[in-house]
Amino acid sequence: MLLQSTRAALPAVAASRAWQTHPKVSCLQISLASCSGCSSNSKRLTLCLAGRPTSRGGSSSSTGNTRHNHSGSNRSSSSSSSTGPARQQDQRRGGPASRGKGQQQQQQTSQRAPSGSSSSSRGPSRHAGSDGRGSSSGYISHRASSSSSSKGFNSAPKSSPLPASAQVLVVGGGAAGLTAAYFAAQAGAKVTVLERTREAGKKILMSGGSRCNVLPLAADPNIDFFTASSRGALRAVLASWALQDCKDWLSSDVGLHLQLEQETNKWFPASNSSREVRDRLVEACQQLGVRFVYNASVEGLQPPQAAAAAGADALQETQDPSSSSSSSSSSSWTVLLASGAKVSAERIIFSTGGRSFPAVGTDGTGLNLLQEAGHNLVAQYAALTPLKGAHPGGQQLAGLTLPSVRLSVAAANKPSKVAAVAQRGGLLFTHKGYSGPAVLDLSHWLVRELDQQQQQAAMPRLLVDWTGEGAEVWQERLAAASGAATVENVLRKAGVKERLAAALAIEVGVQGRQMSQLKKGERRALLAALTAWQLPISSHEGYKKAEVTGGGLPLEQVDCRTMESRLLPGLHVCGEVLDVFGRIGGFNFLWAWVTGRLAGLGAAAQLGLPAAAAAAAPPPQSRARR
Repeated sequence: MLLQSTRAALPAVAASRAWQTHPKVSCLQISLASCSGCSSNSKRLTLCLAGRPTSRGGSSSSTGNTRHNHSGSNRSSSSSSSTGPARQQDQRRGGPASRGKGQQQQQQTSQRAPSGSSSSSRGPSRHAGSDGRGSSSGYISHRASSSSSSKGFNSAPKSSPLPASAQVLVVGGGAAGLTAAYFAAQAGAKVTVLERTREAGKKILMSGGSRCNVLPLAADPNIDFFTASSRGALRAVLASWALQDCKDWLSSDVGLHLQLEQETNKWFPASNSSREVRDRLVEACQQLGVRFVYNASVEGLQPPQAAAAAGADALQETQDPSSSSSSSSSSSWTVLLASGAKVSAERIIFSTGGRSFPAVGTDGTGLNLLQEAGHNLVAQYAALTPLKGAHPGGQQLAGLTLPSVRLSVAAANKPSKVAAVAQRGGLLFTHKGYSGPAVLDLSHWLVRELDQQQQQAAMPRLLVDWTGEGAEVWQERLAAASGAATVENVLRKAGVKERLAAALAIEVGVQGRQMSQLKKGERRALLAALTAWQLPISSHEGYKKAEVTGGGLPLEQVDCRTMESRLLPGLHVCGEVLDVFGRIGGFNFLWAWVTGRLAGLGAAAQLGLPAAAAAAAPPPQSRARR
């Protein structure tokens, strides 16, 4: 009834061309604008109803657009100007968003919009007041709040025609590839993105439980990232773009309203929508003229003859990360598509991802192509992946979550030496074993050994303190416990969850026993089970459930200033294809943003575009950690 009565009021609103609030709707803001779903100039009336837009068409040719919030501030713009920050910057440079070309570019952009994105060059409506739950969302979306389904906005992505050639060709439309495309285009390059699936950024949509934690609050290269490559090269890459500057780009240029989750120190979009992140990135690229070609799987890579010759000479320099980049070649690269088509480009940016979540297109094809082209890769393995193994006492504890565990890794040959400690708590018992942030962060320590079929005696040990309080606290607690109390009751009263308390008692062999009945050895065993129990890991869930890929292209084989291959000039790489991954908490997105930016600017600079060289220049004083 509410929706029907509201729609009934729309004709009168359209006729009066006045702002009105329907008496039965808590928030109703109406704009008279060109339809962003097609190239026509018919009017579109948009209202906010429980955080969702509803539209009715008209017959006028007005192209105005209004973004609104609950504070009552409205900003209107015409079709000859841009409301997106990226287009505003382009206008100031006298680029394609200048007056007189805005409407033509709007129509071109609408043909390239992906599923879930607004095809209007003005961007999707921002809504700073309500997401249907009374909280600030900063974004109007058709998505269901519990998922990032493909329903809403455009029902299918719009793909540009496959070009015969491009200045910069980005292979892979994930987070790193979209960032690379944005910065290359912003510097003036003509950019085409080849995405092998039907839409860009599928892993973005999956991240953070579909909430998408785009950045951490702070980052330490020595603690938060893992690599077999040069640590100096890793630090140099991360120092190229201050974390705060990266956040400012996401907020100001991409148009995301970010909020900090205090308990985890992670930045999320205020809408809690991974789809918004993907859509705004794609739209920001489109506003700069980037073309997207979907269902374009690259299966072959042909470097120019000059690049291949230079790569053979550069092979001897791959151990020196400080040496300069190979000279660029004027010859064109060629990529071969699964369809048999070919595309040539002056610069290739490889952002194909690793092997994790192959169902979304990241099946390792890009890594295989890099290896076939002559690069020596670090062996890949599933990272941030759940582990398999029995639960304490042989019990089934699936579904039990423990937020305060302390998880550590002890070397197999030095049991008393702690090799690593999880930076976050959080353990989840699964039907097959263990997951949760603490487990995922340390899983790679065991995965590599498991993949090499090491004997259990040679495996690192994953030790858990179930409450995170330490042995000293528990020793005093057990000593002070009533002798008449059962072991299970003592553990439950101290905060151990009931199912786990029973399982630990079974594990030690003291189930149902009173504290006074325990022998000295049994007390020691109980203390060890509470504070240093070894998870009996037998295998892992593999790439199918791994969040990222470990291993890949060593940093020594790229120029860390431009991400250009030292072996094959003209080929730039970024993102997960490199031998770096971060722990849970937005660190892998940070790596994607930073390396994507370097690759995009580096590719544009090698084309002789001055804007790219100026943007890539390091700041006088680094702000790498904020």
